[in-house]
Amino acid sequence: MHKKSHKKERLGEELKKILGQAFLEDIKDPRIGFVTITKVDVTRDLSHAKVYISVLENQEEKDTMDALNKAKGHLRSIAARQLDLRVAPEITFVADESMAHSMKINRLLKEISKED
Repeated sequence: MHKKSHKKERLGEELKKILGQAFLEDIKDPRIGFVTITKVDVTRDLSHAKVYISVLENQEEKDTMDALNKAKGHLRSIAARQLDLRVAPEITFVADESMAHSMKINRLLKEISKED
């Protein structure tokens, strides 16, 4: 059980590196600008990977997510090749709102401190 969990974590980290590199080198869609992979969660059976994406504030998040979903099959084949897997996990992209939330909280805290 512990071994499988370790493999799951390792696969998530490897996917994060591979996909990040693929965003820079292989995907030429202009809708994918400055994108950060914040986290990758792989299911216990290693068949699915949820890839959490943070998009720079001034980019159109919906367009970026559409472009990533369009490139999903290509990205999965790149991952399978580099991981030397017969079948790579099915990739699902999820918008990670935590950065936007923390920026909003910081902005609100600054406003409050100015009022004091």
